[in-house]
Amino acid sequence: MARGEATTALSGEGRVSVPVPARAKPRSRTVPRRGGTSGRGRGLAKSRPCRAEGTGRYGGGGEGEGRGPLDGVYDASTFHMMEKEERPDGSRFFRFVGGQKSGRTAKSQRRVHFVGIGGAGLSNLASLALSRGWLVTGSDVKDGPRLDRLREAGALVAIGHAERNVLGSGLVQQQGRPSGSGAAECTLPDAIVISSAVSADNVEVRSALKYNVPLYKRGAWLGRVTKGHDAVAMAGTHGKTTTSAMMALVLERCYGSVTAIVGGEVGQFSRPREPRQDRDKEEEGEAVFDDERDSSGWEEGEAGASGVPAAAVGTGSLIGSSNWFVLEADEYDRAFLDLQPKFAMVTNVELDHLDIYETEEDLLVAFDEFVDRVAPEGCLVVCGDDPGCVSLAERRAEAAGSGDSSIGGGGSSVAAIHTYGLGPENEWRATEVRREGRQTSFQVEWKGVPVGKVEISLLGTHNVLNALGVISLACEIALSEAASSTSPPSSTSQAQVQEGKAASIDDKVKECVQSAGHVLQHFQGVDRRCQVIGEKNGCLVISDYAHHPTEVTATLEAVASHYEGREVIVVFEPHTLSRLAYFFSEFVAALSPCERVYITEVFEPVKTYINKKVKDAITEDLAAALPLSANSDFVSDRQTLMDAVAKSVAECQGDMVVLVLGAGNSDAIAKAIFSMI
Repeated sequence: MARGEATTALSGEGRVSVPVPARAKPRSRTVPRRGGTSGRGRGLAKSRPCRAEGTGRYGGGGEGEGRGPLDGVYDASTFHMMEKEERPDGSRFFRFVGGQKSGRTAKSQRRVHFVGIGGAGLSNLASLALSRGWLVTGSDVKDGPRLDRLREAGALVAIGHAERNVLGSGLVQQQGRPSGSGAAECTLPDAIVISSAVSADNVEVRSALKYNVPLYKRGAWLGRVTKGHDAVAMAGTHGKTTTSAMMALVLERCYGSVTAIVGGEVGQFSRPREPRQDRDKEEEGEAVFDDERDSSGWEEGEAGASGVPAAAVGTGSLIGSSNWFVLEADEYDRAFLDLQPKFAMVTNVELDHLDIYETEEDLLVAFDEFVDRVAPEGCLVVCGDDPGCVSLAERRAEAAGSGDSSIGGGGSSVAAIHTYGLGPENEWRATEVRREGRQTSFQVEWKGVPVGKVEISLLGTHNVLNALGVISLACEIALSEAASSTSPPSSTSQAQVQEGKAASIDDKVKECVQSAGHVLQHFQGVDRRCQVIGEKNGCLVISDYAHHPTEVTATLEAVASHYEGREVIVVFEPHTLSRLAYFFSEFVAALSPCERVYITEVFEPVKTYINKKVKDAITEDLAAALPLSANSDFVSDRQTLMDAVAKSVAECQGDMVVLVLGAGNSDAIAKAIFSMI
């Protein structure tokens, strides 16, 4: 392989493209082996699955095929601890699952190593792996509460990236344990999972290639661990995390036990799960709707400043024992294309992640592929008020060959599509929307018929749509499951069957709406989604994750409507230079109604080499472009920003709101502001 040529590591479904520096020549590699001995490995092969191809060692032709590797690293017994897999082109390779290479036997505890384990995505996957009995190790650049919780659960976590973390010795030492006391020491992981924020030249990514360890991106690993489950995937440019948390709690109430992975921290996920009743129904797969039972104790405990009971420590994972698995299907890095959901929901489709998608067509094609992965026996629910979702549904109808470009079509080979929204053209509709204080109520209509009233404690019309979408998908799941598990007696006439089926469906929908509505009434939201940090001397500090112009507009409208009469100071942290540059005019329009705006420096989640002066210049331009530019400032220094906001609060004559927007350090900024006022 020529110098500088890229090598691709594959493992099952996951692909990670890693550029090889010019100085890194293909060569034999020494792989650690139990007992202190070593064997000679093969060189890196282009487009191969974290395993060297060729004759002898792993099969794939020649003398070694069918009999195992013959070069001394593995013997015949070790060969049987490997799984045979095929690539799309038909060639075969063997994926390691135990044996001398990792220093363990096939019956030993398996190890998975997470690079970037402190992030919202990987920390939840690490919790899931711990619950399934894996030895979990990982590393991150800085410590934090998530890492503390993982250590308490039994994970070995290192601060900083190094090759010794992959080998295990560095993890044991950082935990303060003597050499030889940790199961991870001198034991290569069975898999390494990396965050999308981890660069290709990360030393631990390089180590995965060096030691031939299967390498997965987050989406590929999530697709692997959800295989065989009844997966419910929540997708969309905005609202994925909130709807995923809602759906997990709704299905938990209906089916008793659910596993969920979401991209934010949910206080209600941490509450003790109570033993469920009606086990005879649950064992038969029937949903249980019982509003007398409080399945998570949501009404217990005193609420804290954010509305979540003070004792609840948020987490993004919910570990259950049933086959239901709710997950946030992230379009970033096309991660959702590794999933195989049975049911799915798309909240909206709008261009974002300009480092991944260059045009709206690129994004729609990716969502097309995601929708195509929904099981035909399942269903898809989309927001009929969103132009992107309408376009997606029309494209799916055309792809199904229905000849009808209207929404709601579905063929035998594709999942049925259902719509929800405020407009009269939707199958599921929210009407009679009323707001009183922090409570918002609305009537749910199904095919034009009222089926139940729902009340939620979240701000904004966007959360009405989020709740409606979750209710519609929960009902469609209940109907689908009921249809697949029941059949009428042979003596029943066709007319009786149709009449009974219609009545049963209506009753099932009303029961499901009532049960889901009860859960959503007590749903306290997700951290950093219009989260109240606290209130002092008439000043309320709110932290929100909005970092796209559409999200900024929705949050500002919700806060202005609910806290009418209060002066609002906005602190906005732009998230990635590419997003700010592309949507510059949209950000100007979104922030223009604000009377006082502070703009911080751009937050970049992935290491970039863009000159700081360039990034600061565009944020200065944003502040200057706002209509009330005299009241809009770009402040790059954190302490200067704190002092400026504190001064504005002190000068305010009445009650006010400090709203901090962003997906990077904005939450820390909000908490620092609250501590100063």
